[in-house]
Amino acid sequence: MKLHFFHRFNKKPHIALFFIILLFGNCKKDVPDNVIEIEYLQSNILYDNEGNIYKTVVIGNQEWMAENLNTSVHTYGYSNCYGDLPENCTKYGRLYTIEAVMNGQPPSLYNPSGIRGICPAGWHIPSDAEWRQLEVFLGMTPDDALSTGWRGTDQGTKLKSVSGWINNGNGTNNYGFTALPGGQIAPVLGWTGLGSIGGWWTSSAIDGDKDVYRSLKNNQSCIYRSSLSQNMGFSVRCVKN
Repeated sequence: MKLHFFHRFNKKPHIALFFIILLFGNCKKDVPDNVIEIEYLQSNILYDNEGNIYKTVVIGNQEWMAENLNTSVHTYGYSNCYGDLPENCTKYGRLYTIEAVMNGQPPSLYNPSGIRGICPAGWHIPSDAEWRQLEVFLGMTPDDALSTGWRGTDQGTKLKSVSGWINNGNGTNNYGFTALPGGQIAPVLGWTGLGSIGGWWTSSAIDGDKDVYRSLKNNQSCIYRSSLSQNMGFSVRCVKN
């Protein structure tokens, strides 16, 4: 059965403000012209409970999935392929509400989060702190990592894949994270951003119900950090326990 996000969300016009900030905000520092390619350690092959296969990669002291999660098995919330097209799930993974991601578990600010959610056994949904750990390893300052909006310098470029981002927005994929622009699902705008935007949930929430996430964009070199109390559809990466 296909799940349609558009009839599940409350229509709240102020969600458009999120996209205005995301689309037109800027990194606060200049990006170096020359980025040095760094070798990364391709690690294991991971299987989920549907038999989907994922590459993983070691970045610093963390082992991340090198692809977006694509399981359709979850007890709570909703998930779907961008545009209701299965081929987009194959390429970009599924887009999930936070309820689907957490799978009935409470938010976590810890590092590691301790929240398996919908990740395969032995893996978990990364917390905001685990994303910050990744960002600092990539060269972001700790103060920048704790700020919101577009932060850092070229850390987003280092995460983005070397192809697939429109308008010359590809990255250098220095560490094998291979972030793809799988788009998002928004209450008012619906499907948006395929080829230009990628968004990823964390397991963390602030002020009770504001779920923390990360975004990358084709025309930005840094990483966007914010939180939402809206029911968005984002991608998911898991981290090894």
